[in-house]
Amino acid sequence: MKKISRFLPAILAVSLVFSGCGAKQSDSTQSKETSSGDQAAQSADTIKIGVLAPTTGFMSTHGEVIKLSAELAEELINNDGGIAGKKVKMIIEDDKSDPSVATEKAKQLINKDKVNFLIGTGSSAETLAVVPVAEQSKVPFIYSLDGECKTCSLSDKNQKSKYIFASGPTPQMLLDKFLPSMMNKFGKKVYFVGADYVFPHFMNDIAEKIVKDNGGEVVGSEYAPTDTTDYSPIINRVKKADPDILFLTLPGTSGVTFVKQARQFGIFEKMAVTGSATFDTEAYSAIGQISDSVYVVNRYTDLLDNSENKKFVEAYKAKYNPKYPIGPTASSGTYGVVMAIKAAVEKAGSTDPDKVVVALEGLKLNLPQGEVEIDKENHVFNQHIYMMQIKDNDYQLVEDLGITKHPGFEGCSVGQ
Repeated sequence: MKKISRFLPAILAVSLVFSGCGAKQSDSTQSKETSSGDQAAQSADTIKIGVLAPTTGFMSTHGEVIKLSAELAEELINNDGGIAGKKVKMIIEDDKSDPSVATEKAKQLINKDKVNFLIGTGSSAETLAVVPVAEQSKVPFIYSLDGECKTCSLSDKNQKSKYIFASGPTPQMLLDKFLPSMMNKFGKKVYFVGADYVFPHFMNDIAEKIVKDNGGEVVGSEYAPTDTTDYSPIINRVKKADPDILFLTLPGTSGVTFVKQARQFGIFEKMAVTGSATFDTEAYSAIGQISDSVYVVNRYTDLLDNSENKKFVEAYKAKYNPKYPIGPTASSGTYGVVMAIKAAVEKAGSTDPDKVVVALEGLKLNLPQGEVEIDKENHVFNQHIYMMQIKDNDYQLVEDLGITKHPGFEGCSVGQ
């Protein structure tokens, strides 16, 4: 008995140590459960929107605007009570203008961040990389920049992709009324100059067909490498052809270089100059001052006189004080897409993806660019297209060409 009594204090001490450890472990587990519960509650009270914004790489000018506009939309919505009483949170990722990075970031936003919706991307290549990820994950994805149709099914180009929507106009939507209107104003002879890569070829092929179908004549069509520094041979051929309209598809620095040299050759005094991507609002800081009098076509100008645009422009200027005109990437793009999601969630009464998709299809709403209806057949936003002219340091409205629709899934690039 004496031996046993000698060990009792030690046994009691060990017992107390283990019981103490057990208590701490229980507290820790309880703490984790509480933390997990708080996160779940927070998640239930928050609508998460994943934003793919290429803030670096060749689409960085667009990406930075996507980021800023997403942050503005979050602020305005939350200040106004959220979406159906829930806070909205933008989770913004830089996809670096790289399709492979866009794929990984989309997967991260869906699988790790558990976003309810995806928006954004800068180029068609980035968008095409994200489409299968969103579709297979059953997460609604609204891409916001213009470009060819990408809303057809992954397996059948004649069917719609269930979870993919396009807020930006297609080339057909931009040009079907614009080019005939330009030819009526200035003449039927059109000369095309583009950069030698996929997008300008795609755009100009559509444009040339529209010109011919409307009784016009293509008097020249050529492409130059994107690193061309001397356009004088092309400009001389343009002068010799003497077109009524010069249509440029020269995005970025190539457009700036061409326009500077064309000014020196007096091209702007001899014909109407227009184009696609060359004179985008996002490029205004580089090309605006030398583009005076150029005609452009787009879904938006910050001078549009409607209540939604006034509200957006006032808020954007108050927050960011931009030096240049506000373009569609910010307004009808990012901000407009978020407002469409808000309207669809409130209509559906849920963030369930299938219910939101149903609510999006056929949805009519007013956005900064005017009246919009989401086509239930192909998921493209039917919207106004405007003829504008660059004058007085802004994009002056010349003509409202009315609401335009994309024909079915014509030119859908998914799977190509």
